[in-house]
Amino acid sequence: LLSVGLLVFYFVNAVFLINAVDSIDRLDIERNQMNAIISSINDPVVSYTQNFEIVLVNEAMEKFLGLSKEELLGKIITPELSNDARFGILTKLIFPSLAPVVLEKTIDTYPEKIKIKFFQPQELVLEIVTTKVIDEKGKVYGFLRIIHDLTKEEVLKKTQSDFITVVAHQLRTPMAGLAWI
Repeated sequence: LLSVGLLVFYFVNAVFLINAVDSIDRLDIERNQMNAIISSINDPVVSYTQNFEIVLVNEAMEKFLGLSKEELLGKIITPELSNDARFGILTKLIFPSLAPVVLEKTIDTYPEKIKIKFFQPQELVLEIVTTKVIDEKGKVYGFLRIIHDLTKEEVLKKTQSDFITVVAHQLRTPMAGLAWI
């Protein structure tokens, strides 16, 4: 009877271990898929906890900030870092109210969109899209931010606007001369 009990005990433990290993394998697969998806995004991406601890960045974010993953992962971002030469831009991306100019902002809706402008170290216009990272039970784990650089688009819009202004002025000049004839 004791050997049957031990056999059942080992069998139950074996099934439990197989299920645990299977669950770990599925988690590894899901983690690898998530990392592959985030890495394939061309725009800078950062994810952080509710305590503002950086838990994920992609290569585009590393290049954008000039910082490595090792320097970023686990770093807790606080508003006090906004004047730090290395973490200042990241701090202003996470706390957009600290940015020099906030051009547009959606209020209290997710995904949240914010358009901000920087003047230092160079002029940048960025759109930040923020979404909550939520589990199946509705618990908020943190946030994911995707940063899209709109600087070139803004320069093109200004150039187009300037061109239209000049053309409109040039067209009005001959018309004014005809009115006097």
